[in-house]
Amino acid sequence: MVDAFGMKNELRLYATDKGVFGLGVRQGRSVLPVVMFSSDGARLRIAYNYSKGVSSVTLYLENHSRLYSLGKLRRGPSSLKPEGSSHFYQVSDVTPTRELELSLIKHSNNYEHGRIGAEIANAIVVNRLGYADLILAEPAKGGKDLYSKDGRVVVQSRLLVNLPESWWKKVILRQFAQMVRKLNVDFRYTSGAKVGYAVLSFSDRRGITSLIAEVLPRRV
Repeated sequence: MVDAFGMKNELRLYATDKGVFGLGVRQGRSVLPVVMFSSDGARLRIAYNYSKGVSSVTLYLENHSRLYSLGKLRRGPSSLKPEGSSHFYQVSDVTPTRELELSLIKHSNNYEHGRIGAEIANAIVVNRLGYADLILAEPAKGGKDLYSKDGRVVVQSRLLVNLPESWWKKVILRQFAQMVRKLNVDFRYTSGAKVGYAVLSFSDRRGITSLIAEVLPRRV
């Protein structure tokens, strides 16, 4: 199966020794049994059993940019600009258009927050920075969170919720430093990459704000 972003997931029918048929999803060299399908209209979640319990993969039935309304792209505050970035931007008034995403941000777990952070990053990189044909990777697998089909753009993304007001600035600077380091690792493994973006979104009582750091590969 190929989703709206070009991500491929291989599903296979299999039969046990007892003649029982089932559906499996390929993960690495193994085909693992599917236990449940679920859909919210934009995503198709496939849950499967593996040695440590139950995990899942997510396929997008359509481009999810419509799930988020974005404010204007502005210059980001210099006090939050991470070291190693060439340009720094901010998008305020990032608003989910459905109650489902609002509820997930308020009440869900780190996996869902990571996925929503990647979806917001995709909406910004496509609709505010002008890139197209991005692929959203599975957040739980690590590595780059999004990348362009031609390999020229790599993206790291995060969504932070419930930031402590007394030291939120330190948290953001620390997270950005980690994301810039990860982009530099991504550059080493993506030889054609020309630019990277660290998109850090955070939710507070005023809503969702996204900060975007542009990072260029180091020329050796």
